[in-house]
Amino acid sequence: VCFYQEPIAEIITQGADICGYTASIEAIPFVYDPCESYDTAYWIQESGPGTSTFVPGPTSAIVDVTASMCGTYVYGWVEENGPYCADTAYVTFGFFETPTANAGGPYGPTCDTCATLAAMPWVYTCSNGVDTNYWEVISSNMLYTISDMSDPNAEVCREFWSEAGFVQLVWHEENGPCSNT
Repeated sequence: VCFYQEPIAEIITQGADICGYTASIEAIPFVYDPCESYDTAYWIQESGPGTSTFVPGPTSAIVDVTASMCGTYVYGWVEENGPYCADTAYVTFGFFETPTANAGGPYGPTCDTCATLAAMPWVYTCSNGVDTNYWEVISSNMLYTISDMSDPNAEVCREFWSEAGFVQLVWHEENGPCSNT
C-alpha cells in the first residue's frame, strides 16, 4: 500500500517592490518518497490587476515572471500529490512603472528677478499611488528663493539684494523604487 505524502510548498524568494514588470522567483520542489508518482508543482497568479507569464514555464521552480501592468501581484507555488494532498506557498510583488523626467526648457538668461520653470510631469499609465516629483538645486552662486519645490511650474527668484548669477536645478520623478532625473 502506498499512501500519498502531504507536500510542503516553499518559496525562497522574498517579495519586493520592483522597478519594471519582471521579477525572478524561485521555489524549492518538494522531494517525495520513492513510491509517489502523482506529484505536480507549478506557479499560479493568485491575484493582481493584470495577467502574468512565467518563463521558461509555470512548472519550472525558477522562473522570471512578467506582469502585464503595474500593481500588486500575489504568486503561488503549488505542490500537489495525487487528488487529495496539496500545499501552496505565496509571495507578493509590487511592480512599478519607470518614469521619465523632463525638466522642460531650455531656460536661458533673463533680466527679470524671477523665472518660471516648466517641467513636464510624467503621465503614468497606471499608478501605485506613490509617485512624487520635485526640483533639486544642484548649484548656485547667488541668493534665491523657490516658490514650491514640488511644483513643476515653480518660480525661481533672485533675492533683491543679491547680485546676478545662476541657479542650476534638476527635476526628479519617483515612483516607488523607480526614479529618473
